Amino acid sequence: MDVADPEHPRIVHGFLRRDAEGIQIVDTWDTLGMRATQSQDTVLDKAFCPDEHVALVCPPGMAGAGPFQLAIFAWALLGFSSVYLGAARRAFDLTVDALPRRTTISMAGSMAHHPEVQHGVADMRIALDAAEASLERAAADWAAGVQHPDWPVRLVACRSFVIDAAFDIVDRALDLSGGGGAFRRSRLEQLFRDVRMGRFHPGNTMLAHELIGKLCLGVDPDDTPHWG
Repeated sequence: MDVADPEHPRIVHGFLRRDAEGIQIVDTWDTLGMRATQSQDTVLDKAFCPDEHVALVCPPGMAGAGPFQLAIFAWALLGFSSVYLGAARRAFDLTVDALPRRTTISMAGSMAHHPEVQHGVADMRIALDAAEASLERAAADWAAGVQHPDWPVRLVACRSFVIDAAFDIVDRALDLSGGGGAFRRSRLEQLFRDVRMGRFHPGNTMLAHELIGKLCLGVDPDDTPHWG
């Protein structure tokens, strides 16, 4: 944020070399999930970005939004969605593979014959297919250059829907796994932890609903502050 003129602040989008002076990587990544990503904090202290590495200077908020920011949104939100959909797919596959082998003293045969287990697996599959369809349509339209006038709504809505679905699918998988899913040696335990992080990725559910609601209703998103 460039606040040299307090009345007219600007956002500067630029690129700096990792080895440039004034850049410090601080080891802060001690998280519930996504422990392998090592997404540490980056601190800039008098770091210099030459003009040729500045991609865009614009006003803050939606007033300054354009193709550059939209492309970042598409890359990030569809990418996030793909990662969490993959986690949900893995959780589903592990669940349907394990349930026929699971037994209980309360009933004869495997847990695959339990009506509520079947109900749970069906809910997982329905949610998985719906999330996959939403993501594939958004990604295909973006890649094909379809000129949707409401791209911000479509991108934020896709991310929100897919990640919420992934969250619920992995939760259901852990429910159906029984106590075994709680052990660290279980792949479901890692998937459960990792998928929690989807709720923290931009834009979170409060921002998503605020932004989508305002844009659909014709309300200027910059009228009031965002909550996420």
